[in-house]
Amino acid sequence: MTKEASGIMNMDKHAENRAWVFHALNTLQTFLDDQDYEGDHDRDLTALETKRRELQEGKYRVVFLGAFNVGKSTLINAFLEDEYLPTVLEECTTKITHVLRSDVMSFVLRMSTPAGVSELDALRGLINTSGISATVETREHESEVAVTFESTHCLELLRCLNALITVYSDIDFPQFRTLREKFHEVIVYLPNDLLQEDIALVDSPGVHSISETHRRITEEIIPNSHLVVCLLDSQNAGTEHNREFIESITKHRHRKMFFVINKSDHLNDDEIDPEGKRGPAKDLLRSLDGVVERPEIFFISSLYAMVASQLRKNRINIDDLEKNHKINVPFRVFKSIVEQENPELALADYLEVRSNFPALKARLLNYLYTENREGAVVEFVSRFVSDAAWKMYRPIEIQLEMARHIPKLGELQRRRESHETAMERNRETARILIQRYQIITDGKELEGVCYTDCRKLVEEYLGEGRVRQEISLPLRDWLERGENLKIARKQDFKPLNQQLEQSIDTYLATIQADVNEIMEEGEFLIREAVDAALEDPGNLSVPAIETGRANIIAVQAGLAKAYLGFAGIGALFGAAIGGGLGAASAIAAESGAFHLQLNEWLLRLESLMGGNYPPTIWNLTLLGAATGIPLGIVIGLFIRALRSEDLLRYMLNQRIGEKVEEVLRKEVREHLLASIEKRRESFTQAVQSAFDRTNEVLSRQINAIRSEEEALVRAQEELINRLEPKFDQLQTIEKNARAIIEASTTP
Repeated sequence: MTKEASGIMNMDKHAENRAWVFHALNTLQTFLDDQDYEGDHDRDLTALETKRRELQEGKYRVVFLGAFNVGKSTLINAFLEDEYLPTVLEECTTKITHVLRSDVMSFVLRMSTPAGVSELDALRGLINTSGISATVETREHESEVAVTFESTHCLELLRCLNALITVYSDIDFPQFRTLREKFHEVIVYLPNDLLQEDIALVDSPGVHSISETHRRITEEIIPNSHLVVCLLDSQNAGTEHNREFIESITKHRHRKMFFVINKSDHLNDDEIDPEGKRGPAKDLLRSLDGVVERPEIFFISSLYAMVASQLRKNRINIDDLEKNHKINVPFRVFKSIVEQENPELALADYLEVRSNFPALKARLLNYLYTENREGAVVEFVSRFVSDAAWKMYRPIEIQLEMARHIPKLGELQRRRESHETAMERNRETARILIQRYQIITDGKELEGVCYTDCRKLVEEYLGEGRVRQEISLPLRDWLERGENLKIARKQDFKPLNQQLEQSIDTYLATIQADVNEIMEEGEFLIREAVDAALEDPGNLSVPAIETGRANIIAVQAGLAKAYLGFAGIGALFGAAIGGGLGAASAIAAESGAFHLQLNEWLLRLESLMGGNYPPTIWNLTLLGAATGIPLGIVIGLFIRALRSEDLLRYMLNQRIGEKVEEVLRKEVREHLLASIEKRRESFTQAVQSAFDRTNEVLSRQINAIRSEEEALVRAQEELINRLEPKFDQLQTIEKNARAIIEASTTP
């Protein structure tokens, strides 16, 4: 294929791509009114219209970036070879200035808010009082304010811009304060043959450092540019840039970047070294290491270039430069220039060479026309189309993914299944825990641990030997100490009752505490397991086992009768002794003098009682008994005085031991065993109820989840049918735009 045929094919493809990009922009703009569009409508509409204008105009945009007062506006004026732009642009605002070729000199203010009548009148007043012939009108539904000049003299444009976009505008021209707040960029059209038809120069507001460049410049202007010229001051070239910011431009945004060290007139000749072996360029290369591959560095003096242009146009003369302390011409050189036929032209040539501006201009045009000319505008607009289409269909894609896979439905299903599993797990856990509780309270072995059976513990505590050891023997010791028994008898055995009550109360409290402790230990283990299984188990506490005082009273009541019988012991004992003595007297009556004496006693008795009482054995026995009882009582009292405490102590110990063992081993045992069983049942019911309550809540939640699942399934088809066609259309636009970009970047 010949070069000519290849060129025709490329031209045809370029025209085809350009026509398609216009169609894509129209489709994207139509989608802005769709119900499924998500974004900033006004911002996206403005961006689409801007891209349409860029595609129509087909300009190659060169953006000038740099810190405040680094010489950006002066450099652009050097391109134009006249002072069209103010050289002190507004600091830290969003006033961006575009310079384009046109047949008529004018400028357009792009408005965020329509200008008011008073603001337009103020602008007309400035033009009239300045002796400028120009018209002021609004365009594009009042989104633009256009000022068109009859003349092409740069000073008329400069005077108007000075009142609108410089640092001192608010102070010198307060009548434009509200107007300045309403526009965000300026488009300057110049009938200047030095400005190429297809090139647009973009001057950005000054900032304190490159990294402070405004968001709009970073996100909108730079991505839509073809070349970025970064101006650095010659005095701090290595510090005024930001590595991350520059890397985002050169690597991520794929923009070519020239690094221009301005004000080279402040440097010595040996410091001007574009190769970076010494001077400011060396510092710059060190700071750009790893960020920009083979950076192109230029040393220029935009001031010298601008002054050279003004000298050629006779705007200034040598006398004016002698008063300008910023222009430093060596005395020897200046003397030689003055001696020439045309000193102004000679000085202009000298300053132009010293400015090194022609080399920068030639390289800039060569890059745009040779390295970046074919299809560049279509490519950049296609990048915008690709990104915009992706941003528009991405939310739809996310919605489709959610609709097709129904993440919410899957979540509901998992929740429902989780609840159903939890219910079954709760039932099984409740069964296992209740079974474990039964094993623990039965005193069996569980997981290598042997537990105590409370019922066996009760049997052990209430065994015959244990009761005697803990109550009967200590009480016997108490009766034998000091005068405890004597004091008890004098006080109707109340001290004895108190001692008995205290002993039984202490013993029963010990049994009660041990039983409750063992029960609580088992219940604590189960409660821990329930707490781990349930979020809200509720109160699982059950009443403690209590023996009460009824058992003590029963023992005391059983001993009350025994105390009454102790009073007749002496009389019975005396009668027995008396009867024995009477019988002994009758036997003795059968012999000797005692018999005679006995007969005499009987006769006296017979006369006293009026009866006949022969001295027989029987009569003698009766008589002995009659006379022996009083005597026996006396003797018995005497013996009782000697031995009654031992006998009483013995009988008390016997009676107390029998009654205590009877009550404790029967009534208390039955009471404790019944209480243990009741506590077991109560705790078991509490555990089961806790799991039942939780399962009731889960059951209600499962029913609610099923209803929500059904509603989501019904909405699925409707959403998919609405979104799929839109997604396919936008994705196709994104793919086609990407294909144009790849074709234009492929060698």
